[in-house]
Amino acid sequence: MIPEQNLIGILYSSTKLTVSVTERSNSKFGYQIRVSCSIRDELPFLEAIQRTLLQKDIQSNIKKEESKTYNKPVLKITGIDTIYKLVLMVCNKPPTTPCLQRWENFLLIIELIRSNKHYTEKGFDQILLLKELI
Repeated sequence: MIPEQNLIGILYSSTKLTVSVTERSNSKFGYQIRVSCSIRDELPFLEAIQRTLLQKDIQSNIKKEESKTYNKPVLKITGIDTIYKLVLMVCNKPPTTPCLQRWENFLLIIELIRSNKHYTEKGFDQILLLKELI
C-alpha cells in the first residue's frame, strides 16, 4: 500500500483531469458532460495505485493499452461518485492544507454535476469556464 500523503503527491503530479462536453440531441440540455481522471505509467506502478485506491473504496480500471496508437498502460477513474471520493481525498476535505487550484476547480465541476446544476444555463456556463482553468 502506498502511504496516503505519497498517493496524494502522485495524484497531484500524474493525474490528468478531463472534462469533455459533447453535443447530444437526446439529453435534457442538448449536451453531455463527462468527467474522468487518468494516470499513465508503468503497469506495476499503476497496479499499486489501484490497490491503494481500492482500499479507500475508489474503483478504477487499468487498460494495458490505451489505444492502438498509444500502447502504454493507463489507469482510469470514472463515475461521478467515484471521482467525487477521489477529489475529496486529494483536496483533504475538511481542509487542513491548501489544494491545488486545478483540483479545486475540478471539485466545483463535480459538485455542479452532482447537484444537477449542469442542466441549467448558468451551471453549464460555469462548467465551461472552470473547464478552461483545469
